[in-house]
Amino acid sequence: MRPVNEKYYMTEAQLVHERSLQHEGDAANAQTAARGAAGPLVAAAWLAVGIPFLIGLYIALQKAAALF
Repeated sequence: MRPVNEKYYMTEAQLVHERSLQHEGDAANAQTAARGAAGPLVAAAWLAVGIPFLIGLYIALQKAAALF
């Protein structure tokens, strides 16, 4: 690896501008927005996946127990 050429460095004015764009207080809002609202549709989707998964796990454990 080689160091970055100094001609690509940001000027002090560019650094000030970029720092002004940062919103430190909005980190919590970003996490909430990324997760989305956990409404009834999400609960129904988890049930649609979770119930068959648990049934399959139960059957697999029953068959594994028969081996011991």
